[in-house]
Amino acid sequence: MKKNVLQFACLFFIGCWLSSIPSWAKDWKGVVPGTTKKSEVLEKFGPPTRELTRSGEFSKGVLYQGAQHLEGTKQVQFLFDAQEVIQVIYVFPALDLKRDQIIATYGKGFEEKLNDSFKTYLYFKKDGIVVYFKEGNQVVSSITFQKPLE
Repeated sequence: MKKNVLQFACLFFIGCWLSSIPSWAKDWKGVVPGTTKKSEVLEKFGPPTRELTRSGEFSKGVLYQGAQHLEGTKQVQFLFDAQEVIQVIYVFPALDLKRDQIIATYGKGFEEKLNDSFKTYLYFKKDGIVVYFKEGNQVVSSITFQKPLE
């Protein structure tokens, strides 16, 4: 009996410890939000189509589209913070990725939500991935990679 209680207590504390470890962002083509620097993106993918300037927390970025599009995409935007660390990646796929393909790739650990425009998206909170769908909610519009919220 004491042995079972001790085993349960050990498993409980290991579970609590594991759940306290921070989540890590999923990478996209080797670029990890919260880790990869702008200079590494430029070295890996070459000169962007253009530099981005916008308002908000991540006001600087680089855009790849058209002749400089990255393989498998129509457009990719990398947004970074004041220290030039990538914080958010917006990927617009060139192919029509289906909902089932996304779930097969990233798993079933998502929340299905509606945005302000009543469009469906899947939020993979643990991985920091958000998948937006076109009308009909079966074909991907864009995928966002970011640091998971803690």
